[in-house]
Amino acid sequence: MEEEISLREIIEVMLKGKWTIIIITSLFVIISAIVTFVTFVPFVPFVPKPASPTPTYRAEAKIRIEQLSQESFNPSSSGYFSILITALMNAERYNAETFAELIIHPDLLAKVRQGLLLDDRGYATGFLTRNLETIVDANKTTLTIGLTNTDPDFAKEVVNTVADEFKDFLAEQQRERIDLVANNLERLIDLELQGMRSTLQRLEETRSNYKPLITYRETSHLTPEYSVLSNDIARTISQIAQLEAQREEIKDFRVQVTQVLRKVDDWVIFTPAATATDITPEPALPRKLNIAIAGILGLMLSTFAVFFINYWKESAPTALTK
Repeated sequence: MEEEISLREIIEVMLKGKWTIIIITSLFVIISAIVTFVTFVPFVPFVPKPASPTPTYRAEAKIRIEQLSQESFNPSSSGYFSILITALMNAERYNAETFAELIIHPDLLAKVRQGLLLDDRGYATGFLTRNLETIVDANKTTLTIGLTNTDPDFAKEVVNTVADEFKDFLAEQQRERIDLVANNLERLIDLELQGMRSTLQRLEETRSNYKPLITYRETSHLTPEYSVLSNDIARTISQIAQLEAQREEIKDFRVQVTQVLRKVDDWVIFTPAATATDITPEPALPRKLNIAIAGILGLMLSTFAVFFINYWKESAPTALTK
């Protein structure tokens, strides 16, 4: 018949192994507290952990990009006008995602460094490149410029200066792009004009070798050759006039672009950072729930160990004698 373990025996076994239970449970609690603390606070050898985190602030300035429309310019029937408009308002390039790459452009950052006197204030050359953050919204129309720093006023000053300088820098970039396209178109027109003028000169020289009139029965008529050459000359002169007019249209468009881009506030909406938000992380402390769970597990494991040790001792086989 199997022996039944009474409540008294259970209590006696636990009292005998009370130190085992206390030690194992305490170890579980201590290890849990240490692991939790180390997990949330980076460990740096030989450097004492600060009592509280250093205050950290984040400032954000927003730039919203408004698409330019053809209504901003005087339309022209010339195909060159369409080429220039397309170059200025290319949908694949004219968005906040592309402008986010321009934020770290060396020329722009150099102006910002000079304006903020970062060299005199002891900031390294790559400070802006490493610390500036850009976020583009889902519609690719709004660009957020952010900076995290321990000085809230400095963080706000940097993002506002970057955004303000970026507006002028962006207008200059657009102007340079239009100048590049316009210069190429003007060179193309000049080549066509050169060819047309050479053709015109050749036609006029050829026509001079023909008699303009032929007289038959006291009636004068233009010779067929002279008539054809005259028509070719008139057509060539008309084409030259059209090319010269198109060249003037390109110059006029450049003036219009300069005027529109000068009003950068109409198509680049700048929302400055009013304040810097405190994002100081809370001090990393051991989590009470983790410690409680570790204590329960330690208690269960230590109790099991005590009963196992007691069972092992009680069930040890006795020596057999012959």
